[in-house]
Amino acid sequence: MAKVQGDPRRFADTVLEKPFKEALARVEEAREAGLKLVEEAYKSALSAARKRLESRVEEARERLQGLKSKADLEVRTEAERVKDELVSRLIEEALAEFRRRKAGMESYRQYLERVLSSAAGESGGSVAKVLCAPEDEEIVREVLGKLGLDGVSVEAVDGIYGGVVVELAEGARLDYTVNNIIAAEEPRLRRAVKRALFEA
Repeated sequence: MAKVQGDPRRFADTVLEKPFKEALARVEEAREAGLKLVEEAYKSALSAARKRLESRVEEARERLQGLKSKADLEVRTEAERVKDELVSRLIEEALAEFRRRKAGMESYRQYLERVLSSAAGESGGSVAKVLCAPEDEEIVREVLGKLGLDGVSVEAVDGIYGGVVVELAEGARLDYTVNNIIAAEEPRLRRAVKRALFEA
């Protein structure tokens, strides 16, 4: 049997020192590799979370923009509806005021004389019937009498604001009503009223 001389601890330290250092080096390498893996996993998870968050923020921003656009459109649509309603009421009120005042307006009487004279002249006197607003029936009869068309039938129609519809003997109709003038001019009138009311 071999005999060990000297301090066995020193021998053991010498024998174990190299493997221990190697083991410590491997543990340190493993620890550094583990830390590196944890750091990479953390960075990867953080990057993925950031991308998901940015994506959700962008989706929320797009939804918000869509909702804002929809709300803006609804507000503009409602505002236009209210404006149109107001303009319609103003036009109706103006027509009602015209109906109340027209009997005393010399220019209105002259208009009736001019259109009835024109219709009689163009048709060679073949005027069969004149349709007018109920409040104009008397004035129309006076104008027809003045033009020598006493025998022409006069019929009051509630829907006429002013002016006349002349029916000729051959069946043609000549429309000189305020309704017809308003219908032809309504888009322009609406724009003008809107501009006057809502644009500075």
